[in-house]
Amino acid sequence: MPQSTLSQHGADGFLLPWHEYSNDDIFVNLQNIRDFRVIAQYPHFLGDPKPLQESIADRLYEETYAILAAAKLNRFDSLKRLNEDNDLAIRYTDDDHGFVIVISADGTLKISRTGSSLERFYRWYTMFMPHMNDLVAAVTQEYEGALNRRHGSELRVTPTRATYGFSFLLHTFKKAAGRKRERNSRLLNVLLTKVPGKDGHLVSFTEDLFPELGRVDISISRWNSSPAGIVREVFNMEAPSNRDYGALWLDFSFIGETAGSEAPPREIVDFDAFFGRYDIPINDFLQRHCLSNFLSNLTEGLTFESSTGWLP
Repeated sequence: MPQSTLSQHGADGFLLPWHEYSNDDIFVNLQNIRDFRVIAQYPHFLGDPKPLQESIADRLYEETYAILAAAKLNRFDSLKRLNEDNDLAIRYTDDDHGFVIVISADGTLKISRTGSSLERFYRWYTMFMPHMNDLVAAVTQEYEGALNRRHGSELRVTPTRATYGFSFLLHTFKKAAGRKRERNSRLLNVLLTKVPGKDGHLVSFTEDLFPELGRVDISISRWNSSPAGIVREVFNMEAPSNRDYGALWLDFSFIGETAGSEAPPREIVDFDAFFGRYDIPINDFLQRHCLSNFLSNLTEGLTFESSTGWLP
């Protein structure tokens, strides 16, 4: 088995069993997730990125092999190496636990998983994410090694920005115990009362405006504290006109970056904690802030369905 940086994972005890995690009423309707990704971006020091990209891809393949062995997933024949345009990818094609790891030419590391039932995703998350710090550490070590060999330096490298992203697709909104379908404006009215009219003046947001509006998108960003430092939480909603305004795309992002302020010193996120405390994005942020609080308030009095990727 290849050498691995597999570490002792201290956040496992903070993750709830699924029956406790899904105990809120919102999970009666919300049963699927459309997409998940976790991204780490790095600074651009080197001229020709291809040799480093290939070296990182080799290291990530070894680390992923070690993760599958440690998790007792095995099925190593399902671990594929791919060259997709300018990206090098490692894909695990298992039906239940599949995922993709991509290292881009610009040094961005991305781990993603396509839609599935929310329960299946949660079980995958609790299995895979304890090893996320190992993957980031491997990329960082390869990056530092290449940079310092080139310049004879001992520069430490950290990600410049990192994101956990959770996407959902909701549709078929109805009043509780009712048959009539509701439009997505019912939900947007909770957050948005006025929109620009034909001449730009603000007018009340009503269904009468739908013929004039192609779509309504809302993005709300706020700073919050975490064990890694100050992080940015983004609540993004897209309400397009297809299906007679009957669907809502939701994207929730938990972002680590340099905290904004007018003057230095600006706070830098502790990326070891950002990835090491993988329980915070799925527990505090997704389950509590986004689903049990925000989405429950937004859909109060309604039932709905969720999709793993496409509208039925």
